[in-house]
Amino acid sequence: MTNRAGALGAVAAFTVAGITLTGCGTAKPQAAEKVSAGRADAAAVAAATSGRAKIYEFVTRSKQGYFYTTNRKEAERAKNKYKFIPTNRNLGYVSTKRFKGALTMYRLRYKARSAYLVTLSAKERDQLVRSKRFVYEGVLGYTAKTKGAGKFRLWRVSKTSWRAVNTVQAKALMKQGWKLNGPLGYVWVRP
Repeated sequence: MTNRAGALGAVAAFTVAGITLTGCGTAKPQAAEKVSAGRADAAAVAAATSGRAKIYEFVTRSKQGYFYTTNRKEAERAKNKYKFIPTNRNLGYVSTKRFKGALTMYRLRYKARSAYLVTLSAKERDQLVRSKRFVYEGVLGYTAKTKGAGKFRLWRVSKTSWRAVNTVQAKALMKQGWKLNGPLGYVWVRP
């Protein structure tokens, strides 16, 4: 597995839209950032109590990328209005509130086609927005820097688009030619 992007703890660089991306670094949260979570089902109620929200993943209608949200209403709109296809993969739960040592996960939309990218790096976010090829869409949630009981690690991988995946999925996709971009922090198994 280290033949493509090194061990899963390494961060690989890749180029998209003329910009070299160095993976998902850590960034300090900004005061004005807010995250909202849907509250319509039992998991959402539990998430509201715990301050965690489920990460929903969709394949975009054009099938050229992936879309991520932690807002249940936005997930319903993506499915019903925009005809995005839910992947139903378990990507865990992020915190909707900042906490000591939190990593901020940002979402950006790629303008050239229907694809989205998530990153922990404010520097990468700003660089991509300055390129005018991406639009910053806000904070997806907050992940943890450290592992622990009830958590698993997310990674970002890329090929013709970007995906957030767990360690097992990252290994499988790397065998299919996807590149490891770097870690997205640890997320919770439950709300």
